[in-house]
Amino acid sequence: MRSVWSTLMVLVALTATAYAVPAAWFERTVVDEEGFVALVSPLFDDPAVRDVVVDDVSDAVMERSGLDGAAAVVAERVVRTATEQVLVSPELSAAWVEVARRSHRIDVTDLPPESLEGRFALDLTPLVEVVVDQANTTLGVDLPVGRDYVVLVGTPEHRQAFDRLRDVTRWWGAGVAVAVAAAIGAVALGRNRGAVTALLGVGLVLVAAGTAVVVRVAVPAALSGDQTESRVLGAVTERIGEQAVESYDVWATATAVGGVVLIVVGLVWLSRSRASRRAVPAP
Repeated sequence: MRSVWSTLMVLVALTATAYAVPAAWFERTVVDEEGFVALVSPLFDDPAVRDVVVDDVSDAVMERSGLDGAAAVVAERVVRTATEQVLVSPELSAAWVEVARRSHRIDVTDLPPESLEGRFALDLTPLVEVVVDQANTTLGVDLPVGRDYVVLVGTPEHRQAFDRLRDVTRWWGAGVAVAVAAAIGAVALGRNRGAVTALLGVGLVLVAAGTAVVVRVAVPAALSGDQTESRVLGAVTERIGEQAVESYDVWATATAVGGVVLIVVGLVWLSRSRASRRAVPAP
């Protein structure tokens, strides 16, 4: 009977781990502001992404300037020149980090405004400010440009799916507690504790591999489709997905390493137990 309970505890521990690891990653990487900023900040190191984003912002500046005729032609040249200068400016990376922070606060931290229509938002205002300031410095006058530039992203269905996922993943801490308690119980109840420990290790490796595959499939699927009115996100969506998958791979690798450690500990424990039994003289 002890073996049955031990086996059940192993299953509970691995099931809880399969929930807790991706849930913790989601909370720490997507829901947490600092984690989200760390996830998306490297995107701007890609020249292709940076060029498309700044080019889109430049177009938005001209569209919102209200200028026409000769003034528009002159202003457009100045804005394009300012854009080229901004591309090599350290202020650009700082502005992108601020884009990530503001967007996260709108979408996750704060209560989303009704103007979003149940969708996500990408707040590109910091980038607009950098381009406009550079253009104003070059022109010597202030362009009549509204600096707020928020792009609607995704659909209400995407938003609803995110909110549901967030409701589920918030309990990752309880999942970790259940996994640890069940693992300890499985080893304590097992007749051969070394074998149970090794079995838990094998299970962790399988959980790591399985959840990594799920994330590789789920993330691109979640980011697919017509999600924005701007071409910006079309350029960065693939890179965001790659960053997310790479981020989770670190968590999966850590889980797998923990599994390998348990396998080694279990096998050593099992070997010593067998050696001890052989060393006991027969009565």
